[in-house]
Amino acid sequence: MIGTYGMPNTVLFLLVLLGVAMLYGFVAGRDRVVHVLISLYIALAVVTNVPLLTYLHRWFQSIHSATLQLLWFLGAFLIIFAALWRSHILRGMARERGRWWESCLFSVLQVALIVTIVGLLMPMETVATTPPLIKNIFLSDLGRSVWLLAPFVALVALGRPQGGETVD
Repeated sequence: MIGTYGMPNTVLFLLVLLGVAMLYGFVAGRDRVVHVLISLYIALAVVTNVPLLTYLHRWFQSIHSATLQLLWFLGAFLIIFAALWRSHILRGMARERGRWWESCLFSVLQVALIVTIVGLLMPMETVATTPPLIKNIFLSDLGRSVWLLAPFVALVALGRPQGGETVD
C-alpha cells in the first residue's frame, strides 16, 4: 500500500507505466513507435521459432541464467531494429509524427506488448512471484492473447495510404 491512500503498489505501477508510455508516445511520434512495434514482433518470432537459437539456449543453460532467453530477445530486437532503421522499407515512415492520440495508443500497446513478452520469456518460477493483478492483465491466457494481438489489430485498423494513394 502506498501511504494513507490505500493504493496498492501494483496499481501505482500500472499508472506510472501508462504515464510513461503516453509520454514516450508524445516524444517519439506515431511512426517511430510503429517501427519499434514491428521490430518487437519480428524479434519475438525469431527468438521463439529459430531452431539455432533453441540449440544455443540449451547449450548456454549450463550457466543457469533465468534471463538468458530475454537476452536473446534483446539482442535479436536490437539487430532487427537497426537493420530496419537503415533499410529503405521503413525509412520513409519516420517522416510523420502522426496524430497525438495514435502516438499515445501505439505507445501504450507497445509497452503492454513488452511486459507481455518479458513475462512470456521469463522462467515460470520467476513469473510465479509476479503480483496477481499483473499476472491477470498481462500474463494470463486472455491477457497474453489481447496484448499480442491488439497492436497488430491497431496497426491494421489505423494504417493509412501514403499521399494520394487509394485503398482498393
